[in-house]
Amino acid sequence: MTDLLLAALLAVPSPVAVRMIPRFDGLLLELSSAEPFDAAVDVTGYVIGVRTAVPVELPADAAPFWILGWEPDADSCGFRIETGGEIDSVSFAFSSDSRILLLFLRAEEPMLFPTLSWNGPPEEPPRAVERK
Repeated sequence: MTDLLLAALLAVPSPVAVRMIPRFDGLLLELSSAEPFDAAVDVTGYVIGVRTAVPVELPADAAPFWILGWEPDADSCGFRIETGGEIDSVSFAFSSDSRILLLFLRAEEPMLFPTLSWNGPPEEPPRAVERK
């Protein structure tokens, strides 16, 4: 019985995890799995569809501002992304072992992020004068 349960667990493919990597020139999505997987990518206008043969774990992180929404497929073996007008093109490639799919959503113009400034450390407060 234990051998049958172990064989059943090993037959279940590992899920595909999605990681978002925002960049100044767009967004890189990394889909990775412990086992090789196949995926189909379909781009129609500003909607990108990704289908895999195994369940996909979407990130819980908030999407960057140029992704208008994520929509998981009903069977959880894929998802759709709706992008804003900032995304100009989409390209993708599999790793040689088919365990990683990189999906690059390229921006037409470099993405401008809020600027941060550094004014140096705060001033030291005045010291009390020692009295003798």
